[in-house]
Amino acid sequence: MMRMNIAVLLLIFLLDVKNVGCFRAKQDFDLFAGLRLEPVSEFFKELMTDEQDDEQVDDRSLGASTGRYLEITSYILQLIYSLIGQTGHSAKSLELARQMNKLQDEVPYHVPFPCPTNNTRSKRRPTSVVKVRPGDIDVVAALGDSLVAANGAVSTNVFQVFIANRGVSWAIGGQETWRQYLTLPNILKEFNPNLIGYSTGDSLYSANRERSQLNAAEPGARSRDLLGMTENLIERIKNHPGIDLQKDWKWMTKGTNIALDALRGHTARVADDWSAVELTNFSSARKVETMIDRAFLSLLMVTIFIGAMDFCFGMCYRDNPQEIVEEHRKHLMETLIKLRDNLPRTIVNVVQQINLSNILPKFSGLPWLCRRLYKPYECPCLVDKRFENLTQEFQSIMSKWQKIELKVVNSSKFQKRNDFVAVVQPFLYNAEFPTVEIEKGSQTDLRYLSHDCFHLSQLGHAKAANALWNNIMESPGSKTTTWNTEFLKLKCPTEDQPYIPVR
Repeated sequence: MMRMNIAVLLLIFLLDVKNVGCFRAKQDFDLFAGLRLEPVSEFFKELMTDEQDDEQVDDRSLGASTGRYLEITSYILQLIYSLIGQTGHSAKSLELARQMNKLQDEVPYHVPFPCPTNNTRSKRRPTSVVKVRPGDIDVVAALGDSLVAANGAVSTNVFQVFIANRGVSWAIGGQETWRQYLTLPNILKEFNPNLIGYSTGDSLYSANRERSQLNAAEPGARSRDLLGMTENLIERIKNHPGIDLQKDWKWMTKGTNIALDALRGHTARVADDWSAVELTNFSSARKVETMIDRAFLSLLMVTIFIGAMDFCFGMCYRDNPQEIVEEHRKHLMETLIKLRDNLPRTIVNVVQQINLSNILPKFSGLPWLCRRLYKPYECPCLVDKRFENLTQEFQSIMSKWQKIELKVVNSSKFQKRNDFVAVVQPFLYNAEFPTVEIEKGSQTDLRYLSHDCFHLSQLGHAKAANALWNNIMESPGSKTTTWNTEFLKLKCPTEDQPYIPVR
């Protein structure tokens, strides 16, 4: 009770923040947007723009910093986090979330994993990204916003939406197993128990590497933040104790005569692909092959999902909203090039952004607090009446955004190499949000939503994880463009198609 009372006082402080002098300048909240802390930064931003009814805010301006502003804001967020605690590991909080039907039903241990896991890891390292089995994935990572950071996934009140429950994120969470939390890593762990990189718990920022691991997603991030997050991710991977990147890769791909000079009295030639190795005069050939196999790089799978904040807070504060599509093309292209040039042996999932005009305006039966939050604080561009005259233009922008992602990913820059590939996963392309039947028809199924009715609950994350996995196992050109009920079907590798189809 004491924690809740203090949290209420903090919220009152936040609501009254526009009366504090040091928070008044536009450059202050624009700079704060650079921290990519969506639940507060956009809240502040809208509060301050309320006083400027018709004045357009330039989304691109950053302005000068104000140290006091950042210090106060950071202090508030840290205080909220310390008061609320780690909801994703609190037995009491999790039980309450379960009573609210926000969590998936646990799968009993007598129920087997839906897919066979025998022979799903190659006996020898694959020679190309087209020959990768699910068990060959050694490392997972992710880039994105609060929907990837899993803000509020196990929340039981709106204050807990500040907490990123990264351990249950559909794209990168690895807390517990698929029986408790269905996530992409928890599925992959069934094929490769030695998988690393997944998040294990809660945090405010991705900077808490102990729990976030290789989840570089930041709440409030936009497309413009992709490259910065990518550089941060690459630095983490290069410094991860369980991943050996450049040293081993360069050693195995130079094709020089000195590659195995350390092995006395023997000769060898190392070819310029992943595992084509010609060995002669080895008395212990199998032992050497094992050494070489282990020297190859870890095989990575990176998932990218970005754009909701551009749609909700970017479009309507631009003189020319259409510009964000071309900017996203540039940001995504730069990101994929950076990943390709720094992380060989990588498969990148680019999850196509959802057209929010098919989702948010159709929400019905929302609690009062959600209705109050939506207009000014969660997604004003799509639900605020001030922008009703731009509805059709915004729908067009979101559709173009989806198409430009497909075009960038299908570029020859990312489709011609044996050691790197990017794949569009389109399960959200035509997705609609689940509904539940009531006496007067149907309304939004709130079980899949967090307490702000914008982020996903853990049940929503399970639904997204199921859909992402099925997309991964579907061939390009034949992928599902919507999501089905979680656990309804989990697509599996087969004897005829044991590989992850990427081309």
